[in-house]
Parts: sequence; structure tokens; C-alpha cells
Amino acid sequence: MSWLMLLAALIADPQPTASGDVPTAQEANWMLCRNEKGTISVGDEIKGCEALIAANDVDNEIKAIAHTNRGMLMGQMSFFETAKSELDEAIRLDPKLAPAYYNRALLFAATDDPKSAVDDYSMAISILPKMVEAYVNRGIIYAKSDQSALALADFSKAIELEPGNADNYENRGQLLHKMGRVTEAMADMHMAMELAK
Repeated sequence: MSWLMLLAALIADPQPTASGDVPTAQEANWMLCRNEKGTISVGDEIKGCEALIAANDVDNEIKAIAHTNRGMLMGQMSFFETAKSELDEAIRLDPKLAPAYYNRALLFAATDDPKSAVDDYSMAISILPKMVEAYVNRGIIYAKSDQSALALADFSKAIELEPGNADNYENRGQLLHKMGRVTEAMADMHMAMELAK
């Protein structure tokens, strides 16, 4: 399962910024929380996020992203209740933060709550209509629950948005095969193999 990351820049110790200034404590915590390069420990990421959440001079949008990142990290460590609480708080602070809904949907899917997962994938899509991963993951849930028409629509939308992704064709091809639409399935599987070269 992939987790959508909200990551930007990394510093281990305060380093000069592009302008030559040393980052403020808030900027340093922001960079730790986002850990774009993935080279620092999860514990340091969480500490950076916690510092942002606790800061008085940080707006709700930044705090929501910090809660989303911390929730994502907690989910990766299988602390599902804590992860859900973090993502709930992110959504409370910023109801238009699509990645918070997406990550909470991943959490619901991992904890066998497909209806809630579908609801949150749908919310993420309504906020960010080009979020391919949400269509794919929602389509997988639909396919597993024998809602083939809905799954087909989601897999087709994923292909429309990201036509160069072999996995999108493979997902749709497998579904079409399951639906008995063998010729279309073979065409999608062939396209998936071509794109994977």
C-alpha cells in the first residue's frame, strides 16, 4: 500500500537557506516533519510534526498537514487508533485537505472498513479530482465487493488521468477479464505489458 506523502525538504541541523539565512525553529520543524528525502528517522519526523502542532504561531493549514503526516506515520507503524485521531484532527482543521481524507481512507481499508474507505476516497476526489491513487484504490474496493461497473469507471478514469501507467491498464484488464469481457481485457493487458517495457 502506498502512502501519499506531503513532503518538501530535509535538514538534520539548521542549514543556510537559499537566501543564506539560517531557518527559524518553525522552518526547521516543518522540514523535519515533511522529510522529503526520507533520510531521517521516523521519530525525528514525528518530533518535527509535534513541534508544529504545539506552536502558537502556526496556522491551521500547516497544523493540518502536520497532523496528516503524523497520522500517516502512525498508520505505517500500525498505531491505527492514533493515526485515525491524527487524520480526524487534520480534517477538522482543514476540511479541504484531500491528502488527509486519502490517508484516512488507506487506514480504513487497512482496518477492513471498506465503506468508510470509499467515502473518504470519494471526498478526496471531490476536493482533488485528479488524484489518480484515490480512483485506483476506490476501484480496487469496488472490484473486491463485486461492484464492477463502479470499479470499471474508476479504473478508466485513472487511465484517462495517467495513460502512461501500466498498473492502471492491468487493474482494468483484470476486472474486464473477471467480467467476461476477454477481448477488452487482453487489449488492456497488452497495453500494460507495452508500457512496462
